[in-house]
Amino acid sequence: MPGSSHWVRYTLAAAIVFPVLGAAQESPRPYSYATYFECDPAREARADALMRSQFFPIFERQVAAKRLSGWGWMAHNLGGHWRRVGFMTASSRDEVLDAQSAILKEMQARSKAFAELTSICPRHEDYIWRLVAASPPGERTAQAPSPARSGIYYECLTARQSRADTLVTESFAPIWNRYLKADGLSSWAWLEHAVGGKYRRLLLFNGGNHKVILSTIDSILADIAQQRPAEGREFSEICHSHQDYLWDVQPTKP
Repeated sequence: MPGSSHWVRYTLAAAIVFPVLGAAQESPRPYSYATYFECDPAREARADALMRSQFFPIFERQVAAKRLSGWGWMAHNLGGHWRRVGFMTASSRDEVLDAQSAILKEMQARSKAFAELTSICPRHEDYIWRLVAASPPGERTAQAPSPARSGIYYECLTARQSRADTLVTESFAPIWNRYLKADGLSSWAWLEHAVGGKYRRLLLFNGGNHKVILSTIDSILADIAQQRPAEGREFSEICHSHQDYLWDVQPTKP
């Protein structure tokens, strides 16, 4: 686990949220730099307040200048030891890193708030993700950002992970797309590991609330077992372990 000094170099360059998921399937595929924080649960509400009052405007300026295509902040609802996620997205790895450097400089200038934030969330893990596939563009997926998100983080066999991508795009995506509706899933995204820890793939489901997302996942698993059983077994052999998270997407306007 990197220490807080590492965060000073790479803070809040993050992203697992693509603002327009369907359009992101077109080339070039966007990159995200995600920072997953361990925080003091008794003080993490204060971290959220600091982000809103001190740091959200910095990210907004990067979007306004078209250096970023999106950013945000998410809170742990259910899952493992990660408590917060800071994220930003750009069309290339270089662009997201350039934006991160500019943001870090501004954050460090607010030294008191920055020191307090790092004291609340002193440990983190960094990942760079790249989009592989996402839900199609259209009326149902061009809604306001969903307040609830499921993240399924997979450990996969590196020699066969490209086969997992093929299974997703050819066998599972059509099933997932059938559940895109106003009162169900609003979007989904499948991402590949570029840099980071042990997780090699990430599946995101977005929706209006966590109950809807979990219920939909149950239905999807049943459909795969009935309609694509061989593909489901092969996928489970390749991506043999996973960690589930439910995230609450925080409002990003200062």
